[in-house]
Amino acid sequence: MRNMWQWPTAAMLLAGCVALAATLAGCGGGGEGTALLTGSAFGVVRVYQSGAPVGLGNVTITINGQTGVSDATGAYRVDGITPGGPYTVTITPPTGSALPPGMDPITVQIVAGQTTVVPDVTLIDEGDLPPDPPY
Repeated sequence: MRNMWQWPTAAMLLAGCVALAATLAGCGGGGEGTALLTGSAFGVVRVYQSGAPVGLGNVTITINGQTGVSDATGAYRVDGITPGGPYTVTITPPTGSALPPGMDPITVQIVAGQTTVVPDVTLIDEGDLPPDPPY
């Protein structure tokens, strides 16, 4: 003889699992929960002008698929980075600026709930790049 409580119990268990999944899916939407699951990176981008480095805005920085843009002082913050690494910091200079030739790649380790400080980067004027070698 079948247990008459088998079917209702399975249905209640399934409903409970669906409710739990919906509750967990809602977690992290407020920003507070995701900050503990991801990390951030902060740094400054500069460019030489009149022989001195000054902050450079509108530079795009990408780390592990997350992107930030520097402000007028050259400061940037990239949020929502999955913990781990080493991740390469990709810098996309604005028109007229370039990465210095031979610059070593910058890599960072990201820790959940923390902000990693990225070494400052100083770009150069595109006009200061050495010419391409002849072929």
